[in-house]
Amino acid sequence: MKRAMHHAIWFGAVGAAIAISTSGTAAVASGDARAERGLMQERISQAIERAAEPPQEDAALPYRRTLTNHADFVNSVEFSPDGQRIVSASTDGTVKIWDAISGAELLTFTGHSGRVDRASFSPDGRRVLSTSSLDGTAKVWDAETGDELLSFSTFHLLGYSSASFSPDGRQIALAPDRGNTVTIWDAETGEQMLTFDGHGTSHPVFSANFSPDGQWVVSSLRDGVSLIWNAETGESRESDPMFTQPWMPATFSPDGRSIVTGDYNVMMIWDAETGERQLIFSGHEADRDRRISGARFSPDGRHVISASVRHIRVWDATTGEEIHVWEAPREADFIQNLDISPDSRYVVSGSERGTVTIWDLGDWESRDRAATASSAQ
Repeated sequence: MKRAMHHAIWFGAVGAAIAISTSGTAAVASGDARAERGLMQERISQAIERAAEPPQEDAALPYRRTLTNHADFVNSVEFSPDGQRIVSASTDGTVKIWDAISGAELLTFTGHSGRVDRASFSPDGRRVLSTSSLDGTAKVWDAETGDELLSFSTFHLLGYSSASFSPDGRQIALAPDRGNTVTIWDAETGEQMLTFDGHGTSHPVFSANFSPDGQWVVSSLRDGVSLIWNAETGESRESDPMFTQPWMPATFSPDGRSIVTGDYNVMMIWDAETGERQLIFSGHEADRDRRISGARFSPDGRHVISASVRHIRVWDATTGEEIHVWEAPREADFIQNLDISPDSRYVVSGSERGTVTIWDLGDWESRDRAATASSAQ
């Protein structure tokens, strides 16, 4: 595994030479280490200057409703596979399922005794998987009745910070909040099947996500490095290390060929096979808050949706061009995370204010195609 000097480039993972076109697209080029650091410092200084000015935003992003039944930070949000429901996890110790259309609260799971870090639906939408780094458990719930089906405990100092279903729903990948291994479990029996223990560092793993075909798992460590593993053998893929900030999980594109990560105020897309960095998205540097809190590929893989504390942005996943930027109103800002609906029509975000907000993007993809065609004439 090519991991040389990754400790030296945790927060400075974006310190490669960058050429930015007038359209805002960033392309990565190689360069001398000193020149790279100097260029990065110059870009940071420019970003600080830009932060003194309000960002140029589109019309306010229309939002359907803000849901306020959580009593503390909302740490994760996710649409169900059919887009009809939303699951949220909160520091108040609960997991909630909401109707994505009406905003009605459908279920509340109260089996955790501490902060819930993440909650997600199974691929068929019939189960919910949740994790708590405080009570030391990961739990599987019936998404219709709220019954607890399985519970996984850990002997780590603190519990699991992340968990994800495999695409077929038969396996679960668990990342411990204070351990440096990833474990794979049978989603029906709760039997442990595999352990990825070759991270080669004492830094804990904070997320693990399957590829769309279920053959690979990408893990993210608190030292800012993400690695790829064979989901059947537990062997790590020989590739360059990918870098991400220690709170934003690395996630695959829908076709499994790319991975998106973030490093404080920029996002990066990587080749999932080689680990080569392909694109840098640098528009969040202009935000006053300048910290990316989440990013997702659109379901068709053509766009990336990202959030900072007060802004939501849409990007072209091929060119890196910024397409839209919207500012959240006060009741929905301090965004912690986000997800996009299967039809790309809606975005849901969770906030430090304890709110879940459903945003209506409208038919923005059609508008983009029309605008592109008009400008080409």
